[in-house]
Amino acid sequence: MKRTLLMLMMASALIISCSEDKDDASGEDAIVGTWVMSSVEMEGVEDTTLLFLKDTFNKLLSSGCQLLTLTFNEDGSEITETKIDYIAGHDVNSDGTGLEIACPTEKKIDINTWSMSGNVITITDESGSTEQVTIKMDGNTFSVLGKDMDDNENLAEARVIFTKK
Repeated sequence: MKRTLLMLMMASALIISCSEDKDDASGEDAIVGTWVMSSVEMEGVEDTTLLFLKDTFNKLLSSGCQLLTLTFNEDGSEITETKIDYIAGHDVNSDGTGLEIACPTEKKIDINTWSMSGNVITITDESGSTEQVTIKMDGNTFSVLGKDMDDNENLAEARVIFTKK
């Protein structure tokens, strides 16, 4: 019995020592790259306007529409590409399965600078105005509270999820 236990411990040690070391990026290294808005989550929200907004975003996102893309470069530059301001009217489709919402073709591109301290990203636009956003990183995704993303408080109750490309 002791011999079997010793053999299992040795085999376990050998397997562990031979396993590949993974370099999990953290902090600034983890955020470098291109991130695409992948979903909007809201819990406990009853406001029908907010729920409609969430459903609209998620319908477009699930169809492959890249409403918001953030690219954090190693040199400290950041590029924001957004189509959100160009979401136009929508129609109810004739077969009764829901709304028809087209992915906007126009987009706005902003070039900014960024820095990161802990889980707070500071974005500085071309005019020198800064905005700080607290993120929650989880592997190849991060989330941001909607109130940190929307000046008009439309998404105050939301959590916006980004996925790394």
